[in-house]
Amino acid sequence: MEFPYAEVWSDASKESYYTAMDNPALAGTWGVMAFYSTDFEVMLGRWAEAPKHRLMYLILGDNEKRLVGPYFPAATPLSPSEKATMAASLPVFP
Repeated sequence: MEFPYAEVWSDASKESYYTAMDNPALAGTWGVMAFYSTDFEVMLGRWAEAPKHRLMYLILGDNEKRLVGPYFPAATPLSPSEKATMAASLPVFP
């Protein structure tokens, strides 16, 4: 199954992707976006905002670290509270 996917590198490109996904021609289509962040609260905000535009915000990691850039060596450790917050706020895919 094909779906839209984008790695976005700025707030402007994020907004462009949201606008594209809000196009009525894509109604019923869900996509995925990866947008790296070093700030946990920013990451959770994007996670909550993305489903409003039929997108799932992809957070990559191994349950101990999460990517803050495109390379795993630069990953940041997840605290126990961050793990709990992420587990409790998983978006429900329609």
